[in-house]
Amino acid sequence: MADEEAFLEHSMNSNDNSINNQETDEEKLEKLHIRKVVEAFLFYKEYSLRKVDRIGTYFDQIPRHHRKMLPDFTRHLREVKRCIEVNQEFLRNIVSCTEGMFENRDMELNVSTGI
Repeated sequence: MADEEAFLEHSMNSNDNSINNQETDEEKLEKLHIRKVVEAFLFYKEYSLRKVDRIGTYFDQIPRHHRKMLPDFTRHLREVKRCIEVNQEFLRNIVSCTEGMFENRDMELNVSTGI
């Protein structure tokens, strides 16, 4: 989780340092939205694992004869946790592509307009 927080902090600081004074309200809102999406991606694993752990706790609290009706449930929860790990790596790869995505705003305008 520390890696995610450090990346998020770096991403936010690097974006703030390059903000053009002529940035529109729409562009500011888009940046804010992207930051929220990135945060959600970065905290996916932490949130998901907590949820799976709660489910495991609830399962452990039901009567033994009910747990016996779901003999593979604990194994299933382990598999879900493994999938969460894989998904988090995929989301980290997506997030790594967002670093600096707003820093070339002026360059993109020049390329698109031919100026």
